[in-house]
Amino acid sequence: MSLVIVETVAEQPLTDAYLEEAVEIALPCLQARGITWLHSLLSRDRAQMICLYDSPDAATVRNAYAHLGVQKRAIWSGEMIPNRSRPQPNSADRSVIEAHSPASSAPDWNRIHQQFSQCCRELGVNWLRSYLSLDRTSAVYELEGLDAETIRNVSRKLGTSFDRIWSAHLLMP
Repeated sequence: MSLVIVETVAEQPLTDAYLEEAVEIALPCLQARGITWLHSLLSRDRAQMICLYDSPDAATVRNAYAHLGVQKRAIWSGEMIPNRSRPQPNSADRSVIEAHSPASSAPDWNRIHQQFSQCCRELGVNWLRSYLSLDRTSAVYELEGLDAETIRNVSRKLGTSFDRIWSAHLLMP
């Protein structure tokens, strides 16, 4: 099985009623294809969401989304980036950082990962989980204790920029 990450953007905010109906309709379709919903991160403005699945492969998730007619920005296979400290989340509130870049070598990503981890510790950020695409072109960071100024500090320290940064709420199956 593979970790599959789906990035979605909605034209209108996703209401609770819409989400409840979507889960009711989607879960049987996903389960029939051997896909397990792990969790999702819904933006505070309800306009974007990251969904994580355990699936045979990304193509299976793409087919399920096509069958359901669900809009998505991207679907990619990835791996969870290990976090040595394994902090426990204090709440369902999160900050999400999305980063997309040209493919990097494993040593480059390891260096970035170590620098990111060090920055989080120095700035008092609770780094929960992160995901890296198998081709090393996309990453999603799931954090607690992050505000706009802290994000700017992390970006400056790493000498990089992030594509999207947003506040989110954790949704569990």
